[in-house]
Amino acid sequence: MDDDDTLPQEIGLRRRVNFSPELKNEVRKVLLEHEEQGGKRRPYIVAVLEASVWVAIACAIIVYTDFMEVVQFSEYINRFYFNIGLGFISIFVAVGLYVIVWCSWINGDTEWEKVPTATFPVASFSVLAGLLCMTIGLWPLWSWFSPFIVFFIMMGFCMPFSII
Repeated sequence: MDDDDTLPQEIGLRRRVNFSPELKNEVRKVLLEHEEQGGKRRPYIVAVLEASVWVAIACAIIVYTDFMEVVQFSEYINRFYFNIGLGFISIFVAVGLYVIVWCSWINGDTEWEKVPTATFPVASFSVLAGLLCMTIGLWPLWSWFSPFIVFFIMMGFCMPFSII
């Protein structure tokens, strides 16, 4: 049996699909790169698809809950906690931009483990505090749906940065 015939089965596709030799070679390269990295990192296309799904879910929630209009004009939102949550999320975004733009692009450090030690605890604390405060701020409006709405919107906001 030819090695090209086993490729579609290896990646979980049906046999009735005919692949071009160029596509088979490209898939083989991606799989070999993935194996060379010890399977630690997902292929880029998987990361892009996952980020796209999170963004689509966040956009659907924003559209179907009228999130932007409600946040601007609703009287039921606890503005104190909501604004503090936005402040914490701003700190999280600033730390993320520092790591992505300054450390990765300008300094050329591709290994984020070498970034100064306080960045990741600050980012972790600020995103958790921001999610908590935003949930408390939106609780009078959406009650039990608030944690889910805030979580999905935040994941839709963060996931595109994971593919950079």
